[in-house]
Amino acid sequence: MQKFVQQIAFIILACTMFAGPRSAAASETGRFDRTLAVSGAVHLEVSNGSGSVQITGGAPGQVRIHGEVRISDWMWSSKDRLSEIIAHPPIEQSGNTIRIGADHDSTRNVSISYTIEVPEQTEVESSVGAGNQTVRKIRGPAKLTTGSGNLFAESIHDDAHLFSGSGAVRAIAIGGELRATSGSGSVDLTDVHGDIRSTTGSGTITIAQPSGRVTAKTGSGSINIRGAGNTLSARTGSGSLTIEGNPSPNSFWELDTGSGSVNLGVPPNANFRLSASVHGGSINTQIPIVVEEQSRHALRARIGTGSARIEVHSGSGSIHIH
Repeated sequence: MQKFVQQIAFIILACTMFAGPRSAAASETGRFDRTLAVSGAVHLEVSNGSGSVQITGGAPGQVRIHGEVRISDWMWSSKDRLSEIIAHPPIEQSGNTIRIGADHDSTRNVSISYTIEVPEQTEVESSVGAGNQTVRKIRGPAKLTTGSGNLFAESIHDDAHLFSGSGAVRAIAIGGELRATSGSGSVDLTDVHGDIRSTTGSGTITIAQPSGRVTAKTGSGSINIRGAGNTLSARTGSGSLTIEGNPSPNSFWELDTGSGSVNLGVPPNANFRLSASVHGGSINTQIPIVVEEQSRHALRARIGTGSARIEVHSGSGSIHIH
């Protein structure tokens, strides 16, 4: 029995000695390039377990794909698998529909970062397990999802839907409706022409120059909106609200924070009816108002003609209107 145990120990030691040098060099890297001919509008689908994805609108008639491959597989076949992926990357084409990375079995323990150039007339649906994603200068719509990583969308003519489990979300110049969600991360949105729905579990939401309606909600973090005009709803569990703009006629602004201050800035010619309430703070106004009802923790007033409506509430914080 003792001799058998010694033999087993020797085998384990030998395997460790031989595996050691190989483990240090187990990460294999390589790259591939493909160019696909297309005609007309393109539908692009990307499914990537690990690695970044960058998609940019370019010349019509072709889709150019560059892949950076990294294999972290502690098996003897790493180099063979790398050669196979480079020779036969996970790319499928059916007419103007391009699918990239759909075969997850062949890319297990593999990280591929994609740089993709597509015609401007392209719609995109891209999902990554862990990695950043960027999409620029396409017609859309664009749908980007990542479990862990940052998302950035710019110059999308149609709708955009951005979701990150943990990471920042940023969008500029979106022509259609925008949905931007992060489980834990900041959201920064500028120049969105359609309606906005934005949510983050813990992080700051910043929105500049929205044209459509806005719904913004964060569990713990501040919300900052500049250039607001249309109907909006801004809610935070714990954080401040800073809202600047001019409510359009018949619009409704609903501002609510569980614990934090509210700073509302409007121009001198603004027209709205105000209903403000606090539990543990004060209400301060620095603009001309017509008081309709006032108490220590509540205020009802009219500003100008009162054509819009604003309701403001703070659980433990002050409300400043200027």
